[in-house]
Amino acid sequence: MDLEEIKKFINSEGEKIILIENGKPVLVVMKYNDYKNKFFKENNSGEIFDEQTQTEDKNDLTIEDLPF
Repeated sequence: MDLEEIKKFINSEGEKIILIENGKPVLVVMKYNDYKNKFFKENNSGEIFDEQTQTEDKNDLTIEDLPF
C-alpha cells in the first residue's frame, strides 16, 4: 500500500491500521483527529491535557484486544 491508499482507507470510515510484529501490536495508524479526541481532552479554560496521565493505571494492549 502506498501513502495515498493508506489515507483513503483510513479516511473512508475512520478505519485504523494496526501493525503487528512478533505477534504483538507495535504501531497504530489512524486519523489525527480521532487520536486527539481519544487521548487528549480540553478543560474548561481551553488547555489541552493528556488524558492518560489523568487516569489510573492502564493495562498494556495485547493481541487479544485487537478487533479481528
